Amino acid sequence: MRRDDEYEQDVYGTFGVRAGVVVLGLEVLAESPRAAGVPVVVVAWEPPAGGDERLARIVAGLL
Repeated sequence: MRRDDEYEQDVYGTFGVRAGVVVLGLEVLAESPRAAGVPVVVVAWEPPAGGDERLARIVAGLL
């Protein structure tokens, strides 16, 4: 069993900031880490061009 201070060292890690999770698009993926007390940021995301591959290639060609 790990001691709390060992956990804190892992959570803050090398950079001295608390670890967290970034979830892209699916709110349901944020539930488990949140339940464990992990900070979570959910980013609203969807595939470019609504998932239409042909349209996505056209848009990519414009960039």
